[in-house]
Amino acid sequence: MLFFLFLGVILIVSTCVGIWVGLRSAQAFFPRRWQRVVWMIAVLLFAFSFVIGFFVPYDPWGRILRLVGAGWVNTLPYWFIALILFEGAAFIDRRRPFFPEWTRRNPLLTKKIACISCVLVVILILFRGYWNFSHPQTTSATVSIAKKLPGRNSLRVAIASDLHLGELINKADLARYVAQINAVKADIVLLPGDLIDNRVNVLWEQKMDEELSRLKAPLGVYAVLGNHDSFGGASTAIAEFFEKSGIHVLRDEVKLVDGSFYVVGRRDKQEGRQRLPLANILQGIDFSKPVIVVDHQPANSHLREAAEHGVDLQISGHTHGGQVWPVTWLVPFLYRVCYGAGKEGNMTVYVTSGLGLWGFPVRIGSVSEVVDMRIEFGK
Repeated sequence: MLFFLFLGVILIVSTCVGIWVGLRSAQAFFPRRWQRVVWMIAVLLFAFSFVIGFFVPYDPWGRILRLVGAGWVNTLPYWFIALILFEGAAFIDRRRPFFPEWTRRNPLLTKKIACISCVLVVILILFRGYWNFSHPQTTSATVSIAKKLPGRNSLRVAIASDLHLGELINKADLARYVAQINAVKADIVLLPGDLIDNRVNVLWEQKMDEELSRLKAPLGVYAVLGNHDSFGGASTAIAEFFEKSGIHVLRDEVKLVDGSFYVVGRRDKQEGRQRLPLANILQGIDFSKPVIVVDHQPANSHLREAAEHGVDLQISGHTHGGQVWPVTWLVPFLYRVCYGAGKEGNMTVYVTSGLGLWGFPVRIGSVSEVVDMRIEFGK
């Protein structure tokens, strides 16, 4: 239900901004009515393509429409801001002229220059955003747990959330991801959900299990499922695929690792009633040992639940750090901890922006990352 509401909001906003962008750009470039009509149809196709792409066969048209539509949605704020600035400057200039005189003598040329300049700026922004996505960084982080860990002062954890394998991220990309994760030389690897984008059969077709099976850590590789892993009720098939690759998928399960600490993997909230209360999952464990929960979405209510039940550390993803500006400014209003380290009562929370992404291959104001986390015990 929320997904279709999301699509509806995107459709309404895309249409409104699309009409405005289309009309103003048509005035600059197309003097004839039929040219403007054709241009407006093209602009509206861009505005609708994101939604249409979800209702046509995926290959090849569905994929093309989704990619084009996602590009349009991601650049909407920039077109909107450009139009506001242009309209505002034109309004002021009509009352208190400050533009050069030649702009008033050549209004059409001025509009063309303004449009072309905006397009070039947006293209540069997208190139930078693609660079941020295609060159993931390794982010170092240190957190503390008051409990002691027998035989260890610290634990090194590699965290790679939101792989989103399939539509935008293929086997070659995954090979680079695996190499980067393994380069951390962590004691344990955690994958906090959204392992795939939409369709698990893409992973089978590309034999991605061959790359996933190369993920290695002395204490194991553990994953949970995210909201994307639950689309179409395919979560069981996805779990089986990753288990086949040697990755332990925890679905409301507890694993005692090395006999000294617990890793608790939660079902995603997208799975609804199948998600068990945390109290049921933790029943009977030894709370003198450190308890680490991996839960894809850092929902505020879930953080409270974990803190109230004696969890020491929760690791999450999902937010993508906002992925693109200005969404990067909005996510802090949705999640108390939307990126990096935070606290919920006595519990430490860590949210990663993720290694992959969804929709369109750009990150503007956020980073793609593997987290190299050092957990210090007894502090």
